Amino acid sequence: MTQKDTSVPKTEASSKPSVLVVDDDKVELPLVSRHLEDSYAVTTAADGIEALLNLGRTNFDAILLDVNMPKLDGFTLLETIRQKNIDTPIVFLTGQASRVAVLRSVKLGVADYLIKPIKKELLLSRLKKILAR
Repeated sequence: MTQKDTSVPKTEASSKPSVLVVDDDKVELPLVSRHLEDSYAVTTAADGIEALLNLGRTNFDAILLDVNMPKLDGFTLLETIRQKNIDTPIVFLTGQASRVAVLRSVKLGVADYLIKPIKKELLLSRLKKILAR
């Protein structure tokens, strides 16, 4: 799948925090992007490999990451990001609500863990709080 870059033009992007949204769900990815586009410069990736390519080209202020994805799942991607010493705050957006998944996420240092379906107001308030740190 090709990368869909929904970021705003450079002149506006500099005033908006940049967010990478990584999700293989063809409904969830554009929905989350639309929730963010008024306040953030949004770049999307449909899987972990595409996300890594984006991370090699651009520094992001936050990463919103699904757990269950083909090619490279969210946990493996998170571990790879941390091994590369990228300390960008990561928020898991997932349908996986198991205690084991949440505990593993905390151990790996995620900034937050939101369960799908994602509520726009909750996402925006949590992301704002994370970026204010």
